Formats: sequence, structure tokens, C-alpha cells
Amino acid sequence: MKVLKSWIPGEMKPAETAFMVFLALSISTILLKQEYGNPIMGLMILSWFFVKKPYDSYRAAIGDPWVVFSMGFFLLYLIGMLYTENIASGLSQLETKLGLLFFPFFIASYGRWNNEKRNFILSLLTLAVSSLAMVCLVVAFMLSTEKTGSLFDLDSSFFVYNQLTKVLFIQPIYFSLFILFLLVVWQNRLITEWYGLKAGKRGFWLALQVFLLIFLFLLSSRTSILTYLIWSLIRTFDLMVFKKRRATAVLALIIEMGLGAILLTQIDVSKTRFSEAIDPDSSYEKDEFAGRSLRIEKWKCSFETWAKNPVLGVGTGDENAELLKCFEEKNIAEAIRWQYNSHNQYLSTLTQVGIPGILLLLAMVFYPIFYGVKNRDLTVFAIGLVFFLCIGSETMLSRRFGVLYTSLVMSVWLVGLSGFGKRNK
Repeated sequence: MKVLKSWIPGEMKPAETAFMVFLALSISTILLKQEYGNPIMGLMILSWFFVKKPYDSYRAAIGDPWVVFSMGFFLLYLIGMLYTENIASGLSQLETKLGLLFFPFFIASYGRWNNEKRNFILSLLTLAVSSLAMVCLVVAFMLSTEKTGSLFDLDSSFFVYNQLTKVLFIQPIYFSLFILFLLVVWQNRLITEWYGLKAGKRGFWLALQVFLLIFLFLLSSRTSILTYLIWSLIRTFDLMVFKKRRATAVLALIIEMGLGAILLTQIDVSKTRFSEAIDPDSSYEKDEFAGRSLRIEKWKCSFETWAKNPVLGVGTGDENAELLKCFEEKNIAEAIRWQYNSHNQYLSTLTQVGIPGILLLLAMVFYPIFYGVKNRDLTVFAIGLVFFLCIGSETMLSRRFGVLYTSLVMSVWLVGLSGFGKRNK
């Protein structure tokens, strides 16, 4: 109980604290049942009116850059409904993207949104995601022992990739986003606050870091693992060039990356997926994990589809139908069978809502990166880097889990930055 109390910002009222706890429970529920996402977030917004009564603050919230980006992105897809042919698919896209508006408005209307409250949300998010990760491991252990009949003869296939997150009904890439976010944020905090921490907290944070790192590699998401390695190299370079007397932190990062390399070579699924990703001869027609070659074909079709409607795109609901025509012309059986989308948010946005959409998406991507560089806020920079790299291989803003990540995580850290000025304290 003392630990929980220590997390709660002193200025928060009981009703606000209860709402924050409800927020954490809601995040866990949404991760478990994605179809409940928008109804739960809508309920949170309604309940927030009773807790905070933020009628006046909503008007102020509209001036926040991240709120403007989120509103603009949704409005472009709303306009895209005017020239789409597939109304049902377009409405489904709009319903999913509606989630982009909930958390930006909630946080911007809160008032006094500062680092203390960000850290509180970080603690709750860490608790929620780590608990779900433990559930995955426990279920994997139970399934393995049921199959082998032994507690010690474990079937490793249950502990990796799709099998590991099967209990959550969530693809590994989307759960890995939350793991990756927590990994880079806690890594950064551990480095910057190391000398001010007591031995007990140091041990806890180190254990958390190792747990998140191992779980990330078990999920075997190539994009998330690659993003983690790129971020760690950038952080190491920053410490070596711009920081003094940080030899311990540099050594720790090198050890952590070394542990990651060991995991990559020892976890067969991760090793195979990365090997096929860098093998120019791998093909989706003959290799199980050759998603790179299939993605390239999808990206070619996306670009060709956009080229036919370069200014405004094909409309909010017509992307998949237009891509399917291209897949059929090129006889890409796998893509035809699963009716894939672009698997790239940049190309998906370009295909659906054209040049205005891609310009706004790029603004959303580079806003935190530029802010982080200008103000040497490495947490914000890392959040922008994760977003920039991960949407290059997934249509994150067309999937509920991707929208939840973007709406929640990005909003918690980006709302209240006041443009390119200094972060609110």
C-alpha cells in the first residue's frame, strides 16, 4: 500500500486517483479484448466529465499541437469518406481511428499535466503490461506441460512469437510495442537516475529491464527488436560523446545489447525470422517467415495504387479493394488469400488520403523527434523514434492495438509540450 501511495502525485484528488486506476484497468481490458476499445474509452471520457467537468478546458485543449495532429488526421479520413466507394469499410476505418481522439483530449483537458503525472501513468502501464506478460508465460508453461507431461521437458514453441500471445488474442508486433516502449523509457530512467537510487530500487529496475528485454526477444517482432537495437546504439553514442563520467552506463548498455544478441541467436524463431529477413534469396512462397519479400510486393502494389490517385488517394474505405486488384494482376496468391493491406502506415495513408495525409503523418512522426533533439529530451525522442520505425512495417493506425498505443503512449508524453518550448514541469 505504501508503494502504491508513493506513486500517486500529491496534488491529485481521490476522484482523480480513482479515475487513473480505472484508466489502468481499462488499458488491461482493451489489451485482452480489443473490440471493447472504443466503448471503454468512450465511457472513460463520459466519466471524466463527472470527475473533472472539463468543459472550459476542452477549448484550451484544441490548441495543443498533438491534439491538432490527432484531430487533423481523423478529419482527413472523415473527408475521405466523401469519395470512397466502400462505405462499410470506410466506416470501420473511422470507428477504429476515433480512438486517436480520446486520450489527447482527456490529457489536454486535465490541466496541470506534468512529469509527476506522466510517471504515475508509466507506473500503472508498467504494472498492467508486465502482468499480462506474466500471464502469457504462465499459460505457455501450462500448455507446454500439458503437451509434454513434464514440468522440466518444456516445449519451446509455446514460449515464442504467436503462441506466446495467443492467450491475449493480440499479434506479437502490437504487444511488443508496449514492451519496447517500457524497455526504452525505463532504460533511460535507469541511466539518468542511477546514482540517486537506493540499492533496492536499483535491483528492481534492473530486474524489470532484464525481464522486458527477454520478453521482447521472445515475441520475435523483427521491427521492435531492430528499433530497440537502434535506440540502444543512439543512447550509447549520446553517453560517449555528450556525457562525462558515464562509463558505467555505457558498459551496462553494451552488456544489455550483448544479452540481446545472445537471445537473438539462441531463440530459434527470432534467429530464423532475422536470417530470412536479410537473406536476399528468401521468398514468401517457400519460407515460413519471409515476410520481407511479401511486404515488398505489397508496398509495390500500394505505390502503384496511389500513383493512380496521387492527390487525394482512393478514399478511406477502398485501399484493400484496390490492392486486391493489384495482387490479382500480379498473381500474389498469399496476398490474395488473406486480402492484405499495405503493411506500412506511410503507404497506407498515402493510398487512402493522398498527399495531405502523408504530410500530416510526417508531422506527427517528426514532432517528437525534433522536440527531443532540440530540448535533449531523450524519452520524447525515443517515443518518436519507435513510432517512426514501427509504422514503416505495420499499418498501426488501422489496427485497434496500434491506435491504443498511439493514442495513449504518445499523448501521455507529447500533450503539454507547448510546441517546441520546454516541457511543462
